[in-house]
Amino acid sequence: MKKLLLLFACVSLLCACGGSSPKPTEESKTLPASSLILKGKHAKLFKLSGDTYNVHLVKVADDWQVRIKMTIATNTPFENIKNSENFERELEGPYGKLLNSSDVELESLEMNGSDWETLLQEDEESELAIGGNTWTYKHMEYERAKEIFDNTVAVEISGLELRPLKKESLKSATQSIMEDQDIQDLKDAAETAGKLLEAEKGLLDALF
Repeated sequence: MKKLLLLFACVSLLCACGGSSPKPTEESKTLPASSLILKGKHAKLFKLSGDTYNVHLVKVADDWQVRIKMTIATNTPFENIKNSENFERELEGPYGKLLNSSDVELESLEMNGSDWETLLQEDEESELAIGGNTWTYKHMEYERAKEIFDNTVAVEISGLELRPLKKESLKSATQSIMEDQDIQDLKDAAETAGKLLEAEKGLLDALF
């Protein structure tokens, strides 16, 4: 009887140990530069600085998030892009995706567009730490966030496209150029008239 009770106790203990879930823990890992995909009409303006970037599993209040952290540098000066005068130094709105080994989206990322636009204001090469995170409104449990974190092997950032210059601004810029040209034309005409008057004066002096 004692042996039977002992056996039941051991079985219960093993079941209790085997059935317990892992303790929620924050984690981090690095991914190679080759796994970062930058997409958009003007994606060539940017590049990853360094050979790796980071993916984090973090707790935020009572929820869990997967976050990315990377250093992005300017790759091509704003002035060197085609028709740069037709664009604002602003982006339409970057957004990110966490991808698995089959290039399937695991979850979308919230990105701060102002970070990217800060780089656009620089005319020389510069770099800035840029981050993104799974959307806070989803209030993910640890198990879901952990699953996404474990399966993330690549990150895609899209929407890297410059905002077209507003028609009013473009019109104003064009008008300003035309006004400058008109002023130059007036100056040239005045200079020519002055030379003609001097020539006529010289001719009259010679005659009389």
